[in-house]
Amino acid sequence: AAQVASRRKAEAQARSQELKATAEKDKLELEREAAAAAAVELEALRVQLAAQREELLLAERRKRDAELGEALDDEERSRIFAKYEKSTKMLEGYLDSEKNSQESELKARLQAAKDKRAARAQERAK
Repeated sequence: AAQVASRRKAEAQARSQELKATAEKDKLELEREAAAAAAVELEALRVQLAAQREELLLAERRKRDAELGEALDDEERSRIFAKYEKSTKMLEGYLDSEKNSQESELKARLQAAKDKRAARAQERAK
């Protein structure tokens, strides 16, 4: 009877180890999938912001070109170019800070989701 109990205990421990290994493997796979999804989401945000940036800068160039077409002399053209350079730099600065802000927010949301998943996994493991 002691041998049977010892054998059953060993089998139970082996099953427990197998379940733990499977759970760890599943956890790692979920983490890889979450990381891949986060990378895709972050890249999509970057592409969207880059497209928005180009669109806004193009609109500024068109506005400048329209003003240049109406300019009467070189002095006025120089003033228009200087105004365009200034407004473009301000716009680029704003767009860069907005991009950084949105990326930071997205990274924080993704990290919070990852932390939440980890906490749930830890609770299930108990």
